[in-house]
Amino acid sequence: MELVNKELESKQQLLAESAKRIDTMTTEEQKQYEKILEHFSEEIVKEQESYLQRKSSLEEEIAEYQEHMNKIIEQKKKDEELKEKQDYYKLKLTEEDLYDIDLLLSLKTKLNNFAIIGKVIWSGVVQKPFQTLTAKLGTKEEAGIYKITCTTTDKVYIG
Repeated sequence: MELVNKELESKQQLLAESAKRIDTMTTEEQKQYEKILEHFSEEIVKEQESYLQRKSSLEEEIAEYQEHMNKIIEQKKKDEELKEKQDYYKLKLTEEDLYDIDLLLSLKTKLNNFAIIGKVIWSGVVQKPFQTLTAKLGTKEEAGIYKITCTTTDKVYIG
C-alpha cells in the first residue's frame, strides 16, 4: 500500500514539474507533453483501480477468515458448555471410591449372601455423593422410574 502511494506521489511530482516547464514549450512540445500527461494520468487511474480491487479482495478474505474463526470459537464454547452440563448431572465418585467398589465386587463371588455387597457399596460409597447430587438438582429421594445413562457406552438404563 505504501509502495503504491509512493509511486503515485512520484508521478504526481513529475506532473507538477512538467506543468512548470509548460510555459517555455513550443506547441509541438506541448502536444507531446499532453500525450505523456494523458498516458501518466491513465496509468495512475489503472493503478488506483488495481489497488482498490486488491484491497477489496483482501478485505473479503479477512472477513471470511474472521467468520470462520468465530464459528470455530462458537463451536468450542458449545462443546465446553455441553461437557459442563453433562458433568453437572453426573455422580461424583473419586478414584478411591471406584477402587473400593471394584474390590467389593470382586468379593461378591466368595460370599453366600452377595446382596450385602450392594448394600455396603450403597451406604459406604455411593449414598453420600448421591445425596449431594440430588440436593444440587433439587430433587427428593422418591420412589419412581429414573433414566440412568452409562457415560462410557451411552447405554440407557431404567431404574
